[in-house]
Amino acid sequence: MKIIVGDIVNNPGKSLCVNQDEAVDIPELKLLTPVQAKLKLTSTGEGGISVKGTLKVKAELDCSRCASPYAETLEVDIDELFLPKDSPELASKPGKEEVLADDLCVFAYDDDQLDLGDVLRQNILASLPFCPLCREDCRGICAGCGVDLNHGSCTCSKNEEIDPRWNVLKKFMNDTSSEKQH
Repeated sequence: MKIIVGDIVNNPGKSLCVNQDEAVDIPELKLLTPVQAKLKLTSTGEGGISVKGTLKVKAELDCSRCASPYAETLEVDIDELFLPKDSPELASKPGKEEVLADDLCVFAYDDDQLDLGDVLRQNILASLPFCPLCREDCRGICAGCGVDLNHGSCTCSKNEEIDPRWNVLKKFMNDTSSEKQH
């Protein structure tokens, strides 16, 4: 998504509203719909452009319990700053050894045109749930036979032999539970 900002870039406080659906390529994620972007671009002076707004997109995720694919709508808030490519704030500073957090929160633009593709990709990926679930009560898969417990019951034996390395822990758990009963 590319936006021309020539009309607002040198007018501090002047804004441009963008409501646009855009097909975005995110190789790490299967998007089921175009990204719906509702953004407000505001000139901050000295070439800076503040980009604030929301993104909405439906993506296919894999459940962390049962590994089944499912669709989830992601709603993402955006608050980013763009500076001109030749801005002194973006110039490399000789002798500077550490990178400050503020240095990582700025994007560059060139020729009065903002390319929001990378910003959209980064914000969408950062909004993904840590443990995506197809539903809150997902039962997952059986560790023994691999059946999806949401669609059927397990066919393996519940009394299978336990790895002998765990016997000490099993004995400890049995001892602990018998002490609580007394």
